[in-house]
Amino acid sequence: MLITIGLISVVTLAVSVVNKLLSFRVCPVCAGVSLTWLLMTAGILTGQLLITDYQLPLAILMGGTVVGVSNKNKNKLKAPIVLSGFLLVYYALNYLNWTIFWIEVAVLVLIMYAYFIVPDKKLKIGDNPVKVKEIEEKLKNCC
Repeated sequence: MLITIGLISVVTLAVSVVNKLLSFRVCPVCAGVSLTWLLMTAGILTGQLLITDYQLPLAILMGGTVVGVSNKNKNKLKAPIVLSGFLLVYYALNYLNWTIFWIEVAVLVLIMYAYFIVPDKKLKIGDNPVKVKEIEEKLKNCC
């Protein structure tokens, strides 16, 4: 488990540094956890890590990603996301292979795009100072 915690720490720190270079922000802890379980999965599939030693930390980290995604979701679908996510984690761990690994990568890229890149673009579009001033004036006059 110490290797897992160390890897999460290193990846989280690296993402924090890379965030300064990106035009959008990625949650460093989210990326640290997700990239750690992806690296551990690759380690298991290449024979570098024993699944018997890393299956539990892998399940914990994947479950953390599922819960993180549900918390990032603003609507009321948190329970279905968690339940379906846990089922997918169970499936992924029981049938671990390279196809599953690449599906995991694709899903994480889509999630990153949907939760970090798209909202950041909307925020930048909404940063119009005239529009912000207009909204502030409306708020002052609302009551």
